[in-house]
Amino acid sequence: MLVFRKARMEDKEDIINISKTVWDGDDYLPNIYEKWVANSNGEFTIAELDGKAIGCAKFTDLGGKKYWFEGIRVNKQYRGMGIGKKITRYYIDKAKNKGYNSISLSTYIENYESIKIIESFGFKNTTKFKLFYHENSNPLINIKVYEKANSLEEVRYILKSKELSKRNGYFAFDWTFVKATEELLQELIDEGSVYTLKENGKIKSTIILSNRMSKNNELSISYIDGDECHVEGLKFATQKYQEKGYKALLYMCPQIDSMKEYAVKAGLMPFDEYDEDVFVYEYI
Repeated sequence: MLVFRKARMEDKEDIINISKTVWDGDDYLPNIYEKWVANSNGEFTIAELDGKAIGCAKFTDLGGKKYWFEGIRVNKQYRGMGIGKKITRYYIDKAKNKGYNSISLSTYIENYESIKIIESFGFKNTTKFKLFYHENSNPLINIKVYEKANSLEEVRYILKSKELSKRNGYFAFDWTFVKATEELLQELIDEGSVYTLKENGKIKSTIILSNRMSKNNELSISYIDGDECHVEGLKFATQKYQEKGYKALLYMCPQIDSMKEYAVKAGLMPFDEYDEDVFVYEYI
């Protein structure tokens, strides 16, 4: 009989073996397993069949009755049995029982089977991004200096900015997308993740750099604005990720050609040849 339960440390070997068949063996689960088991802000779930762990997934409470699904994995020997669908239904029911305001997830464009499953449950593709990254350790020179924001008041404009609108209101943290709020923005300021570029005392550009929800020691460009300074902001982000010793810099770029061009000009690399490759789905 198939049952769902919370993951335990003794499940790790089974789950790591499953993850070896994902992303050509470069799955992030081995890096995040202990953290997910210890995390109390949601549930790291094991799908167990006749006493054997055959799959897993992560359900995260983002606050405000907003829930995030990720990390669905199924042992290849048990694929085609509807395990992924049953995990998805389990999480939808869990969110409904808690009284949800939103249920969201993201996926890669080539995850055809996952997309088929989530769309069958009524999830709608509401936002698309283009993934850029940087893994070069060569130092940059003549980088403009951004300073950490000190107060919510000076960057509150972000919440009504056209740049945030282009992102459908999302801040990006790795492959997790969270709707921007004053509370979240204040937390990021307190963490020292919000930077501004000023000229004559006025803000010309703001960038948010965060390792929240990082699965592989990567720094995310969660938000950036200021068309005239966009390239400089991305170069500043590159410098910061290099200084802090992160493995890579990730940038979920909106569907705006000029912003994609800025990313390339700043030295970031596209993840693939697609125009957009990261899809955010919301349960409607």
